[in-house]
Amino acid sequence: PAGLRAPMFTPVRLIRIAFIALVSIALIAPGAFTAWRIAQGQEETRSRAELRTLARMAPVFERLASGRLALPDLPAAIDTAFEDQLVIRQAATQWINRALVFGFAHSPSDMVEIGRGGMWFRTDSPSYNSLPCASPQGTDEAMMRRLGDIWLAFQTRMERRGVRAYMIAVPSLPTVRRDNLPAYLRERCAGPAPMETLAAYIQGKGGRFAYDLDWFRAQPEGSVFDQRSLHWHHAGHTRYLNYLLGEGMLSELGVEPAPLRVREDFPMTAAIDLAPFIGVGRLTHEYDRLAFVDERRGEISV
Repeated sequence: PAGLRAPMFTPVRLIRIAFIALVSIALIAPGAFTAWRIAQGQEETRSRAELRTLARMAPVFERLASGRLALPDLPAAIDTAFEDQLVIRQAATQWINRALVFGFAHSPSDMVEIGRGGMWFRTDSPSYNSLPCASPQGTDEAMMRRLGDIWLAFQTRMERRGVRAYMIAVPSLPTVRRDNLPAYLRERCAGPAPMETLAAYIQGKGGRFAYDLDWFRAQPEGSVFDQRSLHWHHAGHTRYLNYLLGEGMLSELGVEPAPLRVREDFPMTAAIDLAPFIGVGRLTHEYDRLAFVDERRGEISV
């Protein structure tokens, strides 16, 4: 009827109010909680997602009080510290990193490269260098000979004491799977690895030195290395030990390798050790637990 007012809260108006309230809370709450955490002295010092030291608010005012920070620079320093301490920063950054890594095969880190087949490699960075498949300036053969002579001298000393010494070198994932490296790294790794030069020198002098690169390259994908980890897994070194005892350098010991059985009912779980260096948080992978089968003592799991 004429003269009646429209209702104060219509469904559309309620939806608008609820939407504005949710957006306001989403914008205000992280900042308010961040300010509360800073006031409580609960600032974080290290970013797991960005692999760097975070700016903190407390040192800003300490620097201001000591005269090491000029007053005109105070707003910028406060802004930087507040951004670094924002409560949702770590989770949001890790989510973005995961989207880049698993959605687009792009590494946000300068310490990990993603190669063919999604394989991860710890590579050159300002703080770490772990690409031993080839040296940028070529192999220092003189250095390899000096290292070889040190081992040969040690082996001789041990033999005088009645001890047979063996050196076993395990190649790294970039060396084993060099074809999976990104193109610009494959070019650097085209030549022999420094360890191949060392092994050839020691073996040529009669030294007991194993570097079974061909065996590692012949293994099925994932049977020795997880494709996203720097180190080999337990099943991998169990397989290699059996090879060493049965066909490799340690076969001269006369120790019969025990048969291996895969316990499919007992998978192993291990952390993917390169995950922290690519900024995606903690990840794990599963692999089969291998067991040595010994008829006299029963099954020995490794």
